[in-house]
Amino acid sequence: MTTPYTKAWKTFEEQAILLRERGMIITDFDAAVRHLARCGYYRLSGYWYPMRRPGPGIVTRDLRHMDAPCRDDHFLPESAFEHVAALYVWDKRLRLLLLDAIERLEIGVRVAIAYECGQEDRFLHGKPEKMGISPARMGEYARFFSKHAELESRSKEAFKKHFDKKYGGETPIWVAVELWEFGIINQFYALLDAKLRFRVAKRFALKPDTFESWLTTLRYLRNTCAHHARLWNRELVEIPKTPGSGEADSIRHAFTARHGTNSKLYPTLCLIAFLLKKLQPDSTWSTRLHTHLIEFPSAPHFALRDMGVPEGWESLPGLGGRDAPDTHEPAMD
Repeated sequence: MTTPYTKAWKTFEEQAILLRERGMIITDFDAAVRHLARCGYYRLSGYWYPMRRPGPGIVTRDLRHMDAPCRDDHFLPESAFEHVAALYVWDKRLRLLLLDAIERLEIGVRVAIAYECGQEDRFLHGKPEKMGISPARMGEYARFFSKHAELESRSKEAFKKHFDKKYGGETPIWVAVELWEFGIINQFYALLDAKLRFRVAKRFALKPDTFESWLTTLRYLRNTCAHHARLWNRELVEIPKTPGSGEADSIRHAFTARHGTNSKLYPTLCLIAFLLKKLQPDSTWSTRLHTHLIEFPSAPHFALRDMGVPEGWESLPGLGGRDAPDTHEPAMD
């Protein structure tokens, strides 16, 4: 049963006063007002949620994992606005780090698809029979090609104008992929036959099903970051598949139950670092992420474990610690 919404509009100053009345420590009132004016009360509430005290009769060993109905509007002791502000800035920097990595991976996947598929046929994306599309999947292919055609027709890219003026007709796949969004890249890969799926995934030392799952997670995470959504303590909607035996052995520890579920961010951070190392062996991204995790703001009600990061993560491979080699070649199923 729903409840009518009766909360009134408040000025930024009134919002800060309300937080203080509910028990939040605000040492610099003007700074808190400025932060509320920049970021918004409702947006920041996702960060101070773990500071809210449990409702009557609720007993739990870890308040961070309680559902919303179990908390009231007042804050636990040592709940400070400056801690919320610090966590917000830390989370913003994490988003920028992830966007940097996902940009490189998206481009790398485009190149891999264009290279492997182009060997078969430079116009493969327009030939469902050569892609091995079964009659049952022609509807999926039609949706893919409709989106592809839409992206081509509305493109204002100089290289596309040049191609149309000089050659006309259908673009080869190494041109087409430069117009595709991450979603259509993901969709096209899923439509490829087993041989091509294997060849593309092998470039990243993965099996096709794992690679496809990780692409879906990366697309979701890219959109999450692009819309400036909170990453800290987020439950992912698109959950990455646990790698099987003989693939990504160096980071399989991140997917084990004792570190939380795959819906937390830690496994995805590890898989991004893994993929970047395959794409660019001299990449320092994982080291930069390692440094950023170490700089997580110290506060009573926040912790890295809220993202599934395990105790002792600093010494584990994957995020700037010891890098264990992945010596296995994925076998074609």
